Amino acid sequence: MDTYSSKLCVSICTDIFLSGDIRTVEPGTRLGFHKTDLVIKDDYIFGNLTTNKRVKYYTILCVSEIFTEIDFNIYNKIVWYPPINN
Repeated sequence: MDTYSSKLCVSICTDIFLSGDIRTVEPGTRLGFHKTDLVIKDDYIFGNLTTNKRVKYYTILCVSEIFTEIDFNIYNKIVWYPPINN
């Protein structure tokens, strides 16, 4: 599955966006990340996963270690909009 965002993708949308085989954004698109505070059964990909499971999920999706570290350290009420590079 490929994923695409044309303007704004925030919160759980970013988890779905990251799961794409090919991820495409239009110029000016903003992707907003925050630490999750959603509690769902522990076996699910989304939700309040242990750090170890989240790291494995991001590793599978080829998310950089620096990005992962920043994402884990953001307070869940603050949205982080990282710069989008090609």
